[in-house]
Amino acid sequence: MTQEMNFVELQELKEQFALLSRKLDRQALINDNMLKETMTRNVSVIEREYKSRFQVALIAAPVLTVVFLVMELHWGFILLMDAVALAELLLDRRCYRALAPQSLMSLNMTDAAERAIRYRKLRSLAHRVMLIPDIVLAVWTVLIACHYSWNVPILVLCLVMFVVAVEISIYREKKVNKHLDSLLKHIEELKM
Repeated sequence: MTQEMNFVELQELKEQFALLSRKLDRQALINDNMLKETMTRNVSVIEREYKSRFQVALIAAPVLTVVFLVMELHWGFILLMDAVALAELLLDRRCYRALAPQSLMSLNMTDAAERAIRYRKLRSLAHRVMLIPDIVLAVWTVLIACHYSWNVPILVLCLVMFVVAVEISIYREKKVNKHLDSLLKHIEELKM
């Protein structure tokens, strides 16, 4: 009788263990799906950021060139503006290609981290390369807005606009880096 009871208890334990094992497998599958979904969202944020950068460079520069030509602004200013826009576009494209966000999820953690490091180095280099041309373009813009005179209200307005533009740029860069860090964290979790 006790042997039969032990056998029945053993069967019950076996069934409970099988049920628990199936539940854990489903939970792991759900966790993997949630991780992949989060990773896809992070990639789409990075993709949208670069898509908007490319659109601004490809649309805004030609439109502004035409507008400034109609306004009869100095040709040197227009050339500098177009050169800065083209340089930004090329540097952004190079950074985007170095990162290749769509293929990050299929890489192992080491390769994904290497790409992220290379991307961050290129972004830092791009910022340093573009610093002087951006400052020259900003100062020239202020001079044009002030009609090459000391116009305090216009100077203050331009200064506020440049500070806001820099803050927005910093915010967008941090947003991309935050999503990139999150993506790398999820790749590491998924590959474990």
